[in-house]
Amino acid sequence: MEINKQKTNRVYKKKIRGIESYSSIIFKTIGVTLILLAIYYYFDTGNGNTINNLSKILSNKSNRVHDGGNLNLKFSWEIFNKLLACFIPGILGLCASIFYHKKNKTIFYYLSVAIIIFLTLAHATIFANNWLPNYIFSYHNYYIVSGFILVPIAVFILNYLTLKRSEILTFTTIYFYVLLFELLIIRYSYTYTYVFCCIIIYTVIVHLISKKQEDTYNNIVNAFFAYGFLAIFTLRQLIYNSNTNEFELFFSSNLLYFLLFNGISLSFLFQDKKPIYKLFYWINLILFLYINAIILNKYFTITYNIIPIISVIIVNGLSIYLNKKTSILHGKIVSVEISTLLLLSLLFTLLFQEYSFEIFFGTLAVCLIFYAKAGHNRILLWTSAFLTFLLILKLVYLIIGLTLIITKVQSINEEFISSGFINIGIILLAIWIVKNSLQTTKFHVSNKWLNREKFLNFLSTFNLVSLFVFIIWISFSMLLYFVGDLYYSVRVFAIVSSILVLYISRYEKTIYEKESIKFQYLTFLLFIILTFIGFYEFPYTFKYDITYDGIISIESLFHYAEFLLEIALGYKILSAIINTKTEKSYFKDLIIVITSLFGIITVCKEFDFITVLYHTISQHTFKQNDVVSILDYNHIIPFSIILLVCLIIILLIGLIENNKFLRLFSIFVAFCVLLKVFYIEYFILTKNDKITIIIITGVTFLLISSIYSRIKQRRSKRSNI
Repeated sequence: MEINKQKTNRVYKKKIRGIESYSSIIFKTIGVTLILLAIYYYFDTGNGNTINNLSKILSNKSNRVHDGGNLNLKFSWEIFNKLLACFIPGILGLCASIFYHKKNKTIFYYLSVAIIIFLTLAHATIFANNWLPNYIFSYHNYYIVSGFILVPIAVFILNYLTLKRSEILTFTTIYFYVLLFELLIIRYSYTYTYVFCCIIIYTVIVHLISKKQEDTYNNIVNAFFAYGFLAIFTLRQLIYNSNTNEFELFFSSNLLYFLLFNGISLSFLFQDKKPIYKLFYWINLILFLYINAIILNKYFTITYNIIPIISVIIVNGLSIYLNKKTSILHGKIVSVEISTLLLLSLLFTLLFQEYSFEIFFGTLAVCLIFYAKAGHNRILLWTSAFLTFLLILKLVYLIIGLTLIITKVQSINEEFISSGFINIGIILLAIWIVKNSLQTTKFHVSNKWLNREKFLNFLSTFNLVSLFVFIIWISFSMLLYFVGDLYYSVRVFAIVSSILVLYISRYEKTIYEKESIKFQYLTFLLFIILTFIGFYEFPYTFKYDITYDGIISIESLFHYAEFLLEIALGYKILSAIINTKTEKSYFKDLIIVITSLFGIITVCKEFDFITVLYHTISQHTFKQNDVVSILDYNHIIPFSIILLVCLIIILLIGLIENNKFLRLFSIFVAFCVLLKVFYIEYFILTKNDKITIIIITGVTFLLISSIYSRIKQRRSKRSNI
């Protein structure tokens, strides 16, 4: 212990204390100042060849300088002396703070900040006082500019690394960009090339030195100034002056900006912090695309925007690949993946601009739901659902527009009708994919605001609605193309509605079972509508002047589509009635009887159509008078025979099914036939026709009588057994 005390006392005695302890700092400062002062006077006197050579370098003005019309201005040593008089003491003060900051970091920190602010204001003031009134250059060429950039900023950065205070780097950035802004005002030749090169180099340096300090703030400040200078260049050269010679510099600088700041935004400096810092990536992406879009839209067409979009997609693809294969990119890059999906949607939108709304939201909704399923991301999944809802709103808008045209509230828009089915088709496909993807998700997606089952029912409903509208729209576009008008809109609507009802009953069992009663009523209603439409539209002589081609093509197509759908709907009605268990059997019987009645009407009208069609094809012409005479003849004997045949069929069904209503209905039909034959046709027909119809009617009634007797015998035998 005593030995340690003796050593401590010896060291204490050897220490230099008081004013004498600062002698080293004082002598160093005086010595460096004297040397720099000597160099200054040496330059100021202009002695020696070295001075002459240096003076030539400094006074060698850059070419094509806009100096207010006076191009013969010489280099001003007076201004240069003022700059040196400000910068030499400032640099010395910063060097002192670097070497002696440990003694009092706070004082040297404030000293450094004050010096940087002073130097920034000093060179800005000197420039303003000499250039604005007299067009005298503060920085006569790039040699001087480079010196005032490199030397002070190098000292500023060393000071920042020593004191480790982000404010120093912030004021360094301000100094750097104020000096560059002075160059933009002077406008040397190739100024923008020089400025952008300096900005890119400075950005790399700022990022590298701020990584260890985790200083995101200064990277953001530097990016703000950098894009500000690019905006000045864009406005000044390309928008106002329309200088197309600067295209190469603009696109190359903008691309380098994007690549540089994209790499910075994907580094751990931004990705491993709070989510708000990831906005830097999105801001950089938006600025790159927006600035490019301004120029491309001004000088080219909007389609050229696919070039920067494709370039960003390629860069993002490489980033995603590197993130999976190596550890170059730290953390998850969800922003890159989502932005890639967004850009893909935007790319398809630009390729198919006529359907921009549907393409963009449809593609984005489909991409997001696949991405959400892969990453079990519930937020993105419901975002996709929201985008699908926007598509449904567009579907409603298109339906309203089509309805206004059909009801003749608005005039027919041929472009709207001819291309609208593509819009509906895109919406239909997007809804179908989102619905199926949401249905197959294996993780929990419901919450207290949103329920998956309810939303799936919602999507299923509008999926059918979009399918219905899609079929109608295709039919309308074909009508408009072949016919030139929408004469058949009501018939198309009835046909498509019938097809949709049959489709739901066959392939959408869940929906059909939940609303089975409503669908049965709808089926019956459509059956009646199709029957009345066929009755109203035929004969065509009462509505349109139909040509031969029209009667054998369009009318035949519509007629047999309606006829086949009537058969299918009638079968659905009868099968549903038979399978329905209810105590109110009379209601079932009533529906069966009404269906049979409309079935008889359909058979009669079908006979009319066949005879008219046969006559038209055989004669190769369509004559209204011939059609009227054919129809008048059919209403007499042929209709009576058809009624008798239908009567026998209905009676047989009523006897087999033991349906009293059908048997009574057959008796009613028999009474109508007798009334028709003996009250209407008897006085019109010839003798031979009278004999023929009376024989046929009598044979039919005898056949009915024999059927009744046989059925009674069989039932009596069964009762005896």
